[in-house]
Amino acid sequence: MSNPKSPSDHQLSIHLATANDIGTLVGLVEPVQALHAEAHPDLFVYPIEPSEICSFFAVHVGQPDEYFPIAMRADQPLGFLWCRVRDRPKNAFKKNTKFLFVDQISVLPQARGCGVGNVLMQFVKDLSKTLDVHEIRLDSWSFNKEAHQFFSRMGFEPYRVEFWNRTP
Repeated sequence: MSNPKSPSDHQLSIHLATANDIGTLVGLVEPVQALHAEAHPDLFVYPIEPSEICSFFAVHVGQPDEYFPIAMRADQPLGFLWCRVRDRPKNAFKKNTKFLFVDQISVLPQARGCGVGNVLMQFVKDLSKTLDVHEIRLDSWSFNKEAHQFFSRMGFEPYRVEFWNRTP
């Protein structure tokens, strides 16, 4: 396996995941799951159970309005993103909203800083134009300052803040 940070003639490309790629997604989700479990071991499962993760992805990969781009250099997967179209109907308080929501993004630690996240987010921006959806949303845990900086560089800005009170 080549070093993702080494110069290469191979440019990054996007491969849309199919059911055949679920094993690859399991490997790519592991580092971000570890990061979350380190910050909140009471909330996040770690180590992951590959069969459970496979079952989870099997429900979503290939569904209409759900997208799993995998960033590749040659035949090496370096990161993935899961986004889906959300269409919330009008109610007494809010107007109808349709947007792309980024549920997960994960880049292998050794591939960070190489443009992998940029390529994945550009896929989402291009997809939003293709689908005529004019808003992209995502959320991030407050501890994940590195992700916040990345999202800001990608043009995202905070618009809503959640709070919690964990009582004994």
